[in-house]
Formats: sequence, structure tokens, C-alpha cells
Amino acid sequence: MTYSSYYFVADQCFECVGSHAKSPLNRVEGFGVFQCQQQPASFRIHVHESGLELPADAELLHAFSFEYIHAAFSRIPEGYLFTMQSDKSDQLFIMYIDPQEKLARCNWELNPDFTILRFGLWMCFSIFVLPEHRVAIHSSAIKYKGKTVLFLGESGTGKSTHTALWRKYISDSSLLNDDSPILWAGQQEDGNSFAYAYGAPWSGKTPCYKTEMMPIAAIVRLKQAPANRMRRLSKLEAFSALFPSAPPAFAHDSLLTDGVCKIISDTIRAVPFYELECLPDEAAAKLACRTIFGEETSAQETKNAEQIQTRTFANELFFEQTKLFLSEGQNVRVSPLGNSMLPFLRGGLDQIEIAPVSRVRYHKFSIVFAQCDQKFLIHRVIGKRTDPQTGAKQIILLGDGNFTPEIVSPDDILGVVEAVFRKSGRVMCPEYFGPRSLAILWYWARPMRRYLLWLITSRRLPVYLRLWKRES
Repeated sequence: MTYSSYYFVADQCFECVGSHAKSPLNRVEGFGVFQCQQQPASFRIHVHESGLELPADAELLHAFSFEYIHAAFSRIPEGYLFTMQSDKSDQLFIMYIDPQEKLARCNWELNPDFTILRFGLWMCFSIFVLPEHRVAIHSSAIKYKGKTVLFLGESGTGKSTHTALWRKYISDSSLLNDDSPILWAGQQEDGNSFAYAYGAPWSGKTPCYKTEMMPIAAIVRLKQAPANRMRRLSKLEAFSALFPSAPPAFAHDSLLTDGVCKIISDTIRAVPFYELECLPDEAAAKLACRTIFGEETSAQETKNAEQIQTRTFANELFFEQTKLFLSEGQNVRVSPLGNSMLPFLRGGLDQIEIAPVSRVRYHKFSIVFAQCDQKFLIHRVIGKRTDPQTGAKQIILLGDGNFTPEIVSPDDILGVVEAVFRKSGRVMCPEYFGPRSLAILWYWARPMRRYLLWLITSRRLPVYLRLWKRES
């Protein structure tokens, strides 16, 4: 005997068929609010099939792993095959997906792992709703003023962090979904394009399961950066931003890719796309809100937000004022003088942004702002040691253009340089792989440093001419 339960997601009803009276989806977090009364279903999912075997003619399209699960997506004559192998079980999860018959069959009841069931449902749901101009998008969606904004980015970019800042600092904003809202886009009878986002039973680590549908105000690609800046994307850039957020396996099948591209094209015609380079702070949220919705933050709120982000000083106020504002948890932007950090920092030409050490960790080869005796330094960490007399921990600093190190205590480190702003407008982040690798090479070139500095400052090094002269 089999039992059916019905669920309504993104205006699509599907039937879940199992061998138990109580639907397994009722035990999967998030699906309860989407359960509905019996009605005509757009597709069916059988979770109780016991005789499924791997077909010999399966063509592997994409293999990937997540958490403790190893997955494979393949093409078969009747549609698609999706398998998952858990490190916790020897039982292989097998799902046949037939787009023509609108039927998915799997052997989940032989190995009732709810993480596997949740992801298997997400995969087959995404395939079945694609002809209805709907696709799951890896993003975090915020609701505001009757519309929603989708924030894109790879895992770890800070999508959830940014939407949490909206909820904290933007009044009346709330979360629609934190991992996989459903995008619906198409064209109206008059030829105009539209784009909406639905809540979904898949919401990552943040439990946010809403049955709502909202028009999309904008789609924003997030990038971590040492300062907040937002710009409108071109159509080509918009496509490049959104396509990777669709189900990755779809990119390996031409039919699925065509469906995704059609939805993305309609979306690009319907809504603006932006890129937000940002810090994880209040100012970033208010900048995005102000750019998208226009009037959402007052002039005073904007000024306060900018003050939280960065303070800029004349050099004569640099020392004590920098220390004061860093102690208050604020970033500081300054134009240092002197040549002690040549060739990486150029006095009088570059600006640097310093973050408080309470918020940003430093390590070997970081550039730090420190107080040594009665003077202030912007030098690089080259090591640490223990004071032979007191046993206290000490940090060893050295300017890139100097030859004698300074010794300070960890408490003397006041801030960490997050960004260097060249006169040309170029931004260099010292903690990124490229600049950090060059700093390490420069450190190991200490025996030749005096000669190299002479070549650099006298413009006698051809490679340096291409790098330095362009920035001057």
C-alpha cells in the first residue's frame, strides 16, 4: 500500500508517494508549511522504490561532493539519473528523473537520510519546474517595501551576513529565503519581461521557509572588499553573475542549460543587476538599500554610516587621532609619509586603510599600525619571540625599506592595513595571495635589499618602471 501527500512550492503542486501513512517530508525541516490538500499535481516523486539499479547506459555529466555525501548526475534515455553515496551508509541513493512523464523514483526508504532526501528533492524539483520558467538560485533574498533583492555569491562570500545587516539596520526589512529561492521570469503578453522570487523549503542553515512570492527589485553580486562601492552591471556581466548561481549540474546538459539561459535572459531584461564590493558593516547595507530603492536612508543616516566605515585625516592629525578612532572600532584612511615601507607603500602618493586590531587578525607578513616607545609605525610583521628576561611575548616588525627591526608587544599593535589605494585609483589588498607572495619574496631578498631599493628608486629596473611609473 502507498500513501500520498501534496506540497505547493513556487505555484507548482507535487505529489510525494511513500509506503508509510506519514509522509517523510513532514519530518524534513521546512516542508510542513508547504503541504497542501490533494489537487492535480505537476509532477510526482516516489520515495519507496526498492528495485532500482544503476543502468549500464548512463552518461556521467557531473560529479561533486558536499558535507559527507558524494553525488553524480548522469543522462539516461528516459531522462536523468541522480545518485548519492553517504559516508555514513553503504546504501547508494538512486533517483530516476523522467521529465516527459513528470515522475521521479528513488530508493530513499532503504536508507532514510533526510539530508539526502532534501537534496534529491531539490534536484528533481529544479528539473521539473524549469519548463515553467522557474529555477532555484543560490542566493539570499531580503524583503523590503513589497519587493525582494537577491544577493549572489559563492559560499562564504557573506550573503547571509549582508542580509542579516539589512534586518538589523534597515527598518521593515525581513528575510524571504537564505539559500535557494525560486526565480520565476518570463514575458507578459505585451512583450515586457517580469521576474519574481518565491520562498522555498530549502533555506540553508537559516530556517526561513515562506510561501510568499515577491517581485524582484534588483539582483546584487557580492564581493568582499576593503571598502564599500556599488556599480550597475552590464548585460553581459549580469549574465556572468547569475548563471553560476543556478544548479551547477545543469551547466553540463544542453537542454537544461537552454532553459536556464532563457530564464536569465528574461530576468536581465526585467530587473537591474549590481555588484557590491563591501565590508560586513552597516554602511554596506545602507549603500545597497539607497542605490536600489533611492530614498531609504536619510542624509544623516548616510553620513553616520560613512563615518562608521572610514575616517580620513590630514597627516598632522594622523598619530593620536588614528589611535583614538581605531580604539572606537572604526576604520581609518591616511596618507602616510616617509619611505620606510618602499617599495610597497610610497609616502605622499598612496593612501592606506587601517582596520582596528579588535576586528581584524594579523599574522606574519601583515602590515600593521603599531606604537613603539613614543612613536607610531606602519611596518610589516616578520616574526615573534619571547623576551629572554621577562618571558613576555613580543612581535618583530620591519619596514620593507628598512634594515633594522623594531620589537613591540602584542598590545602595541593597534590596527591592520586592509587596503592600499594607489594614486591611479587602483586598490591593492596586502592580505591577498599576490601582494602577500611578493612581500615574502621581498623579505627573503634582504641581503640584496639595499641594491634593489637603489634600482627601484633610481628607475633603473625595467620591470619596476612598468609597475611604479604607471601608478605615479
